[in-house]
Amino acid sequence: MSLCCSNCQRVMAPSTQLPGTDGVIITPKLVANGFKVEQGSDIIWHPVYATGPIEAALCFECVFSKGVETQPGKIALIRRMYKLEDHYCEFLNLAKTRGLSGQESTESTLLGKQITEFCSQLGLAECLFCHETLETFKSPMFMAKMFDRYKARQSPGFQLTGNYQWSNYETGHYLFGVCFGCFSKLYLPSLTKLGYLKS
Repeated sequence: MSLCCSNCQRVMAPSTQLPGTDGVIITPKLVANGFKVEQGSDIIWHPVYATGPIEAALCFECVFSKGVETQPGKIALIRRMYKLEDHYCEFLNLAKTRGLSGQESTESTLLGKQITEFCSQLGLAECLFCHETLETFKSPMFMAKMFDRYKARQSPGFQLTGNYQWSNYETGHYLFGVCFGCFSKLYLPSLTKLGYLKS
């Protein structure tokens, strides 16, 4: 089945330009109890973030239309990351199948460094919309990952429809995070589909 945006129901597929028909996969990070054992066998409990069991798609149109257009710097980074990620995933998949030549290996390493730099500039530690710190350990947060568009294009479902498929999508790097307050205010249908509100 084709993969649709959880907020507006747009059928999602790789795009040549953004916002287009592409988007991200939203992964909830839930507050949980973690522990570590200190010397003397004392167990110290502390809050940690655990990945939620359900994910949801969110198209770039819904992301950009909710106020992110007022942040041209981050939009420019998201656009550049989008192009780099596709090329980087191609190298990763080639490395698994036939291996990389010396030049390809060098290009792949440079791309990886660029992506790491862009991730640091995007500020994954703060909400994309309100800039509040995400890891407060008081409420859930939602992290957005890009699709592995190279891998998607290899699937039979994509070749038939040209769309992402719920059955076999894969994701790449985190692109941004959203706090619980902003997500529940801006993406109520998505929040319901993730199971945090009754429909």
